[in-house]
Amino acid sequence: MVFTIFYLAAGVIFLLTLYAAASTFRHSLLTMKQGENASLQTSSVSHDRNTKVLIHTLISVFAVGLIIAQLGSTYPVYIKEAFPELGTKAVSVLFILDTVLIVIFQAPLAHLYQHYNTLLVMGVGAFLMGVGMFVLSLSSTFMMAMLSCAIWTTGEMLFIPTAQLLCYQNAASRKKGQSLGIFQSSFALSAIIGPLMGGYLYGGTGPDTMWYISMIIGTACLLVSISIQEKKKNTHKQKSNNKLKAPPHGTRPDL
Repeated sequence: MVFTIFYLAAGVIFLLTLYAAASTFRHSLLTMKQGENASLQTSSVSHDRNTKVLIHTLISVFAVGLIIAQLGSTYPVYIKEAFPELGTKAVSVLFILDTVLIVIFQAPLAHLYQHYNTLLVMGVGAFLMGVGMFVLSLSSTFMMAMLSCAIWTTGEMLFIPTAQLLCYQNAASRKKGQSLGIFQSSFALSAIIGPLMGGYLYGGTGPDTMWYISMIIGTACLLVSISIQEKKKNTHKQKSNNKLKAPPHGTRPDL
């Protein structure tokens, strides 16, 4: 009886939290859009692209957050079951490896990717997160699990800073703080839904299902990032061509 009341209370709290987060998210997006419409009336094309990038980034943050949420829920359980001879030691080694890689390579990696397109770097980071989790499903040895950890840790180092930067850069000048708040809210929402989703799939459809979904999420984020970037290039090319075709100032085009 006590556990039933506990789970009912947890369910009610979760639904209320989900409703509040969704309402705040929707209100914030509408407010940001109104602010951008007021401040960027003279640059509608740039405004549309910034809005697309911002929405894509926030959706990616939520989706990849579902993967990251598994690290504190289904991931340790999976590792202990996959390598029973190591047990909890296996989980400890992998999380230590994750921490060491971040401490050593986060700053050099940030210096390296600052010369590349931020949107594509974020897409690659999401893709590596998915690949790392997919490799975990193929891990027959603990060395493969360590390789998986190295891959998703690299993706984590690429994704989180660039996603936060994109949220800041593509928000309206007066809404940048609000954009970063939505960034954190997206992560928080995925941290609530992720463990529930992962636990349900782990027990209902099999322990590898979430890792397959992670691969799909990572691939989708990368493909959408590439698509948005290609559209941006085509827009710039079209503008350049229009400038070249335009007649010189002060001349008649019919002469």
